[in-house]
Amino acid sequence: MNIHEVLLILNSLVYSSGINKSNSDISVFEMVDDGLLVKPNDDMIATQEEWDALLKTVKQNETYFSNIKIADIESVKDAQKNVTFVNSSTNEVYIVFKGTGSLEWHDNAMGGLLMTITTPQQQNAVNYTNMIAQVYPDSELFASGHSKGGNKAQVVTILCDDVTAGYSFDGQGMGKGFLIQYQDQIEKNKDKIFSYSNQSDYVNPLFTTIAGNIFFTESDGNLLDWLMDGDYNTLKRQHSPLTMFELKDGVLEMRNTEGVKQDPTAIFLGNVVEYFRENMSEDDFEIFSTMVMHLMETDGCGDPDYSFDDIPEEFWWRLIAHIYNFGIDLGMTEEDIELLLENINIFIPDDSALKYLVGAIQVYKGYKVVSSFMSENKGVKNRLNELLLNYNKAYKSVAAAKKIVRDFSSNAQAVMHDCLINELTNDMLSIGSVSGWDYVANILSNTGVTDAHRMVANDCFEMLRINSITDEKYNKIIADVYEADSNFAKQLKKRTESLQKYRNNFTS
Repeated sequence: MNIHEVLLILNSLVYSSGINKSNSDISVFEMVDDGLLVKPNDDMIATQEEWDALLKTVKQNETYFSNIKIADIESVKDAQKNVTFVNSSTNEVYIVFKGTGSLEWHDNAMGGLLMTITTPQQQNAVNYTNMIAQVYPDSELFASGHSKGGNKAQVVTILCDDVTAGYSFDGQGMGKGFLIQYQDQIEKNKDKIFSYSNQSDYVNPLFTTIAGNIFFTESDGNLLDWLMDGDYNTLKRQHSPLTMFELKDGVLEMRNTEGVKQDPTAIFLGNVVEYFRENMSEDDFEIFSTMVMHLMETDGCGDPDYSFDDIPEEFWWRLIAHIYNFGIDLGMTEEDIELLLENINIFIPDDSALKYLVGAIQVYKGYKVVSSFMSENKGVKNRLNELLLNYNKAYKSVAAAKKIVRDFSSNAQAVMHDCLINELTNDMLSIGSVSGWDYVANILSNTGVTDAHRMVANDCFEMLRINSITDEKYNKIIADVYEADSNFAKQLKKRTESLQKYRNNFTS
């Protein structure tokens, strides 16, 4: 067997709870033969059929795996699992870094930041490798890992001189801090790194690869089709180490790599992340990369303390702006960008935390509809301007609201909302018991925008946060906003194009 096949098998086996210190006195073959290596609970790692074939493959290579034993394990629950195997027949030592533990998600995200040189978990891998190198000074040392473990294998191959070669399986790349700090070591040692990934894997494209030898294995489809069909289980399965094998006669064989290129959608995802890394603030990119790592690799078993509710609401709006600007820089037409925004929820499971982004995009789309409607109905625009001027007067007359204007909390906005509503229920826009809010909502009802009055209210609040402006300047700001929106809306009139058009442009 080739060294990368042996290492990929070991990297798959370490996901089993049977790889532990109590079994360190017997060979890998004996562990399999005695039924000690049970399948991981996560089907995204291995189906039962794949796991059975993996064990059968080990049994069919008894001569080889009978000589491989566990020499050391460093394991922290829900974090790292570092396993060292020794091959007594070849005098080779294999270090295997298991994929991401549930407490390593934030470490993954930190690895992509400019301010990060090495993350705590990467440094742990370096320390572990140096320790093993001292124990086996006369052996060839091979570092390997899957996913987060593949990232660690790349790091130690660059920073630990005793490593003969490093093998990364579906491992993400490095952040700018690492690239800048260790550019000389990377240039010196990159050819010792071998990167193997499923061509449809979605983790490997993240950040910047430093591997001098890159290979992709064939997959059974493509990311875009699975995205369009909503087949998220198959999509997530592309990150399993066992998808780099194919099942033949009940055993596993390494899939073809010759001439195989990375899936275009995977490349696109990597480009998006790189664009955000270049254009987002460091704080926003940390939020974004933490979110991406959590969504891509958790499958429900990520950091239990992580909550998308803690992400600032403003972040989602800035993210939409970055998506738009990325499309412009990519050469997409504004019609295609709008189509992408309209259909982005197709790419996201309903129960995903990215529902927040979908919600923000829906408000964005709704606002465009409202502003377009306003631009074509000058009477409605003038009426709304009049309402907004009354808001300004009402705001100035309510001391309690004025005191909390710089407080952007939901509670403060609710208090302001109540103050303004109380003032407006008696203004000239009130009809009987119907408030000015409802009046505007009724005018806009033909646009099909849900809760239009709430959207108008949000726009009002944004205007009210501008300090010390006259009514004339206030009205001019509003008029300029509508003029800009009207010009933009004219470029987005072609909303009837199908999703197929975007898909064709995307893959061309």
